[in-house]
Amino acid sequence: MLTLLVLMGVSGCGKSTIGKDLTLALNSDFIEGDDYHPPENVQKMKQGIPLTDTDRYPWLIKLHSLVLEKANSYKNSEKNSPEQLKYIVMTCSALRIKYRQIIIGDNQISTTNVESDADQKENQFQTKFIYLELPKHELVRRLEARKSHFFNGSLLDTQLETLELPTEESKDLFKIDCYGKKNQEIVNEIMNIIRQ
Repeated sequence: MLTLLVLMGVSGCGKSTIGKDLTLALNSDFIEGDDYHPPENVQKMKQGIPLTDTDRYPWLIKLHSLVLEKANSYKNSEKNSPEQLKYIVMTCSALRIKYRQIIIGDNQISTTNVESDADQKENQFQTKFIYLELPKHELVRRLEARKSHFFNGSLLDTQLETLELPTEESKDLFKIDCYGKKNQEIVNEIMNIIRQ
């Protein structure tokens, strides 16, 4: 069964860095969510303007489409054994429950704009959301040190306010406390989660 691993959290939590390391460890496909933001979104974030749901929906639907494309490629590839586990690693802030639902197609917005429910069932995959948690002071430190990213650090508070944290009932969402840990330690924790 194909497994989508979504590394989620606010900007600066290490999604891209851990995502690349995890991709190497799993020999998996990698989708860097930030690469698919439309130019309008990038410009707003550079200017310190928070994104609205209307801004985010086309981006999230695009990510959902990419997952379906990958799922189709696995399904149609003769070299992939059906018994062999396959992974897609994706980075995406996925701050709210409804955003996470769009990514996996469990939402009216994504299913009406991408494929029918029948088509969705043909591309079954399981999903695990991995929330990378850091204290605010560490997030601020990282964002201040980061020069090459379009995200304006002034938006951190908005992201933290928007974030809907995992609850005990969240069976497909796992929280990892990343503070003070080396990248390999975090990757190892994720590997333990996906083996469960």
